[in-house]
Amino acid sequence: MANLEKQTSRSLSELLSLFKAPVITEKSVSLAQIKQYTFLVDRRLTKNEIQRVIEKVFNVQVECVRTLILPTKIKRFKKSKGRISQYKKAYVKLKANYEITNVFD
Repeated sequence: MANLEKQTSRSLSELLSLFKAPVITEKSVSLAQIKQYTFLVDRRLTKNEIQRVIEKVFNVQVECVRTLILPTKIKRFKKSKGRISQYKKAYVKLKANYEITNVFD
């Protein structure tokens, strides 16, 4: 059981560079009202690494992190087809007395 929380050798600045952007959609704005924030992250990040970065950068306590990898999509523009690559989305839920204020700025 002790091996479940494995220590990462990546530095905080390296982990922060793997965060791409906050997701700003209608759903994510409504989730932010109940202290759940959505971020696009690199696919190599684990839940523990995401939690560590959020806690250090925003000075908050994280209750849980849920992640999902969205599949590639084929998009069409006039006659040509393009592909949107896979990406990972992280839903971060904060503990009761914490809030991130400048995520949508």
